[in-house]
Amino acid sequence: MSTYSQSFYNSDNYAAYRPSYSPHLIDRIIEYRARASNRQVTDDNVADLSVVDVACGTGKFTADLSRRFTHVVAVDVSKSMIGSAHQAPNITYKVCPAEKLDLADETVDIVTAATGAHWFDIPAFLAEARRVLKPGGTLAIFGYSGLMHFPRYPQCDELLRTMNYDKERGLADYWDKGREVITNWYGEYVEALTGPADNGNSQELGHVERVIYPSQVFEAAGGRGDSYTKVLELDEGPVVMNPTTTTWRALAQFLRTWSGYTKYCQAQPDKPDIVEDYVKQMMAAAGSTDWDSSFPLVLDETLLLATKT
Repeated sequence: MSTYSQSFYNSDNYAAYRPSYSPHLIDRIIEYRARASNRQVTDDNVADLSVVDVACGTGKFTADLSRRFTHVVAVDVSKSMIGSAHQAPNITYKVCPAEKLDLADETVDIVTAATGAHWFDIPAFLAEARRVLKPGGTLAIFGYSGLMHFPRYPQCDELLRTMNYDKERGLADYWDKGREVITNWYGEYVEALTGPADNGNSQELGHVERVIYPSQVFEAAGGRGDSYTKVLELDEGPVVMNPTTTTWRALAQFLRTWSGYTKYCQAQPDKPDIVEDYVKQMMAAAGSTDWDSSFPLVLDETLLLATKT
């Protein structure tokens, strides 16, 4: 169970400081669905699709879905997250794990998992997705890893990687198990979706496509592509998240919503604030002294799509 589902985690801060998803993301999912299943797309037949948002958290992406679809079901294992979630008349929230969805067989057109699929038991979740999706249904897994590119201050990229991964000076020992799945751009999902059936991999979810953005983060982290993957250059995205202009103060607030930071603070209550320390180092590297000065920030994103065959 991830830190985000624990009662001590501050779900209100998560709702307030996490970034928002691109308004074009749903269009991209629908375009993929039409292409993979040879369907014609109209506003009417899209609006009435059955959509389930898994690991919905505080409903950031659920809210986007509710503006496009007549009815949306959103599920999360955390009562606290759902308690802080966006409310709308056409959203039904349920508390249940991704691996045991409270849904009938073959009743869903689109299953989404927005920055949550890395916490799942992958084989069990894919089996549930296959069970609840209608034939031709779409699975859309996407999110951001926490790695970032600072276009104006690229020297800050390495500082953030150190904070993420360094065992002595960073949060390496404090991340929940599963985070490595998203920092590997959902590679374990690609393997499960495309590998040999005799290894327990899925053969009922096909037409696999993966989009990774931006190439700067992917290449700096040693990413390796494959025939299912397209890696986008800086001017070709973003794909998953809204373009972000932030401040050093807002960046610090965002970093403090990370599960690794929460666990670090629990384990090291007497140590200085690691986020404040690293943001100050980034400010020094950028030659900035104003916590409220703004700058563009690019999040490391992955979009993974598959179709129930």
